Amino acid sequence: MLTHRYKTILGNIPDDWNRVLLRDCLDLPKCGSGDWGDDSGERGLNVIRSTNITNDGQLSFEDVAVRYFSETKAEHLSLLKDDLLVERSGGGPDQPVGRVVLLRSNLDSYGYGNFIQRLRVRQGAIEPKFLYYCLFEIHRSGVVERLQFQTTQMRNLDYRDYLRIYLPLPEPEEQCAIAKILDASDQVLQLTKELLGIKTSLHREQMQGPVNLLKVSLLQHLLTGKQRIRCGGN
Repeated sequence: MLTHRYKTILGNIPDDWNRVLLRDCLDLPKCGSGDWGDDSGERGLNVIRSTNITNDGQLSFEDVAVRYFSETKAEHLSLLKDDLLVERSGGGPDQPVGRVVLLRSNLDSYGYGNFIQRLRVRQGAIEPKFLYYCLFEIHRSGVVERLQFQTTQMRNLDYRDYLRIYLPLPEPEEQCAIAKILDASDQVLQLTKELLGIKTSLHREQMQGPVNLLKVSLLQHLLTGKQRIRCGGN
């Protein structure tokens, strides 16, 4: 059974912040696992697999297979702006499961495979970008190791425990401000990779450059309120 050593899964938070269960942030009827589909059918979709989610929280469109579904199933697998895709099964000996990506726009003609879980945020519950960075940090920091089990040659996310994690919940304005800063650090990191000609996802042990160390520091300090942001003139 999952227990929390601190107030949230990421650590303690300021007294004026709330905490929230992940499951209470989500529109659970609209969350769902994926499907690999068939070789033929009514409607073709480009199917995103766990291998298309990079370690640094990006979505790679390389090697995306076209699979076929009924119209009803294709609608069920729709991908909308602010949906989160979480790697539910996969990983490896040195790679924990639970990589996550936030969709920045609708992905028409795309679906997602059976090793992925779609999370859809309940309106008004939490800023989707802030939630994304919380879940990204759970994976990046290795905390996700507590939320998985292993079968032969594969790691699996314990989805029930995953939904029961407590996350930090500052006021909406502060959530947005934190997400904006982390977005900016992400953009700098991705630009740096492009300038250096790095085309593959960076593993944790490889992400030791100054830009990434800055992002790691921001994640650790902003998401737990160790470093506060002035919002609305306060």
